Amino acid sequence: MAIIREYRPRLEENGLMVMHSAGIYNTNSTRIKNTRQAADVIGETIGLNTAGSVIGMFKTSSGSVNACHFDVAGICRKALLLNAVSIILAHNHPGGSCLPSPEDMNATEAVQNACKIIGIHFLDHIIIPAFSSNYYSFREEGDI
Repeated sequence: MAIIREYRPRLEENGLMVMHSAGIYNTNSTRIKNTRQAADVIGETIGLNTAGSVIGMFKTSSGSVNACHFDVAGICRKALLLNAVSIILAHNHPGGSCLPSPEDMNATEAVQNACKIIGIHFLDHIIIPAFSSNYYSFREEGDI
């Protein structure tokens, strides 16, 4: 059994933003080798090191029943603060469908472009529907 730490940003007294541990998740492996493993582990964004091992997870945004705003700058900022070499973005669809909306496609492209600029590998964006073991992987479907 392995532990993955969840991180949240915190403003320090000296004015610096740091990522601090906000919780832990128990999992069978902290090394992500395929999309199924990532979908089983996450419902947030995970940061990985060069070996593909998870170094932490962080929440990027929250939304309503039918919409969620992707804060592209916030995603990149948190990944940099975590010192992640690559990220996998994930979000849920409470309605049960795993198919991406046009907004999901646009957000994926925006995050991918931002990651490319700052030198972080954008490995995948996974949609995990509620009450289902299915998922949608942008990488597996050829959308990134």
